[in-house]
Amino acid sequence: MAKFSSAGLVRRRPFRSLTGVTPGQFLAMSRKLRPLWKRRIVARKNRSGRPWGVGGLDDHLLVLLIVYRCHITQE
Repeated sequence: MAKFSSAGLVRRRPFRSLTGVTPGQFLAMSRKLRPLWKRRIVARKNRSGRPWGVGGLDDHLLVLLIVYRCHITQE
């Protein structure tokens, strides 16, 4: 099974219709969030326990944008 990665999707044409933001906006959001991500999330992620299914900041941000765009609920 192939590992999920946002890198290939950011370069594709339908990125904006899938996420609601342009690739440039996505990269700007990622740059702004990176210091907070490193300070808070990476420290917790390095502890033992169940591994995360989605990789780093860019992958998490992409999944979040897709969920918000599609209005997916848990119902």
